[in-house]
Amino acid sequence: RALAGACLLQCAMMGVLINCSGVLFAQIRMDTGIRMTEISAFNTIKSVTGALLSATVTGLFFQKNQKYGLLMNQALMCLSYLMMTIRPGGPIWYVAAVLSGISGCLCVVAIPSILNQVFPRQSGTPTGFAVAFSGIGGAIFNPLCARLITAVGWRWTIGILCLTDMLFTMAGSRLLFENAGIGRANTAVQPGEKRRDEIGPFDWKHCVPVTMVLVGGGLGFQFATSLSIFAQNSGYSLQVGATLTTMLMLGNVAGKFVYGFLCDRIGVWKTTAVGLFCVMVGTLFFLLLGQNLILLYFAALLFGNIYALSTISVSRCCMAAYGTMHYTRYIGIHNGINQAIMAAASMATGIVFDATGSFAPILAFTLAGLTLSLAGVWLLRKTGVESPHSSESKPRKSSEARSPNRF
Repeated sequence: RALAGACLLQCAMMGVLINCSGVLFAQIRMDTGIRMTEISAFNTIKSVTGALLSATVTGLFFQKNQKYGLLMNQALMCLSYLMMTIRPGGPIWYVAAVLSGISGCLCVVAIPSILNQVFPRQSGTPTGFAVAFSGIGGAIFNPLCARLITAVGWRWTIGILCLTDMLFTMAGSRLLFENAGIGRANTAVQPGEKRRDEIGPFDWKHCVPVTMVLVGGGLGFQFATSLSIFAQNSGYSLQVGATLTTMLMLGNVAGKFVYGFLCDRIGVWKTTAVGLFCVMVGTLFFLLLGQNLILLYFAALLFGNIYALSTISVSRCCMAAYGTMHYTRYIGIHNGINQAIMAAASMATGIVFDATGSFAPILAFTLAGLTLSLAGVWLLRKTGVESPHSSESKPRKSSEARSPNRF
């Protein structure tokens, strides 16, 4: 029941509205004539808000009632999308971007962190399975979104998607938190656990290379949200753009499940390297073979791994680097850094595209970021230096496994 609830919640948090954003923005741009720069400005404000508030929002989430926190978070997300329908490009458009940025802070950290409590021994596989439902939602709702836009217009489509999102959120919350012994404020100190102010100096030795590892996911995620616009710019129809996005979501689903599964088998860093390689191949295909539709579909499938690298990898890399007891000290920081990277990439995407009329420079820069991430993985594996906190994660892991309130 808890895993089923986690799947529904992750679908609501990313699969319904966020993963349909590319199709929605493409139609909004076509109907209203707003420039690509204005869409990029929306994404930039959203990402800057997330960068500034991620550590704060994440900290509050771990300290307060997590069930009600997720319900409020999704209500805020739906409100932001409904505000987008009022006047695209106007002042309310940018207020919606701020609210969307706040609600996006928990999308990649909430479910993995909760499932780490529910499945303390091997949380990688159930986490990958649950987070994959954001891609399953995208694979289902992207073509549905395109058909709804054709039938009732993009404004009514957003309303329908928001209603669906809240229904999934309420059902998922009930399943995940009912009798699971989780969701309450994490204020109690477990045996052998130190409080936040007693956990020693900041772990810079791991913070820098972990940041490098996560750079590629942040950069690539912005191109993924613009895939429908990329298809239109290459001369394809909105339906082809939606199909490309569906292939992207299939890669999203497979990539997340495989990422979580392999984390439990071969470790986080090797798994991350495999995901980076797949995305790099997909990026090269987009860059060099944009006129071959079959290869574009294959590229989208490979590029779908970017979602694993920008979502589940944030929690798994932090747990691997800092230990399961103390990763919450750093996960909000890394999520905030990722949001800052997304903000810079988003604004650059609009400016570069409007200036050149091409996605080629954007793809080349994404490829450079993925190479930097691969270098970060190599650095972490090469040094082999454990975090000063990681050795302390074992007592908590075993104590959680013995707790009668976990399943």
